[in-house]
Amino acid sequence: MRLTVLGRWSPYPPAEGACPGYLVEAAGQRILIDCGTGVLANLQRVASVFDLSALVITHLHPDHVLDLFVLKQALEFGRLPEVAPPLRFFGPPDAMNTLPAWMGEESGAAFRERFNFLPIVGGTAARIGPLVLRFGATAHTVPCFAVRVEAEGRVLTYSADTGPSPVVGALADGADLFLCENTLPPGEEGRAI
Repeated sequence: MRLTVLGRWSPYPPAEGACPGYLVEAAGQRILIDCGTGVLANLQRVASVFDLSALVITHLHPDHVLDLFVLKQALEFGRLPEVAPPLRFFGPPDAMNTLPAWMGEESGAAFRERFNFLPIVGGTAARIGPLVLRFGATAHTVPCFAVRVEAEGRVLTYSADTGPSPVVGALADGADLFLCENTLPPGEEGRAI
């Protein structure tokens, strides 16, 4: 299993930086987890958007999703006259109502066509080839999901945005790598997962 950090800054990137985005590669699969500002450009330094097996969006805050709109453009226009098949997209249940609405009616419809949307439900699992993704709801201000990726005898857990959470702790239990978001509002610094 290989992790490439494509972006890590929140709630906005510095010059030459990018908001959250992580490429997980294992068993011939490539999963993009979160797609914040600057992520797509960094992704293209290491892989093609057409090589992605799936996309996971943990929650619908702009710093985790804004390059998703640019990814849609790349999937739609990057191989003209061919159009790439819809990309599997795991996200919060309201993602396919909220995100297309940000784009207007015509562009929103085209957005829906580029993705095979699969809503995340906490406590569930999904398979992408031999990879297993397990999801759990985090302690955040909007619906947000941590993800545990299991493949080739390795485990990576990404907390996404969260405060202290036994669900996230359980997903991270026994992980080879725990990628943990650590931005806390004032007064919360002493709390731990």
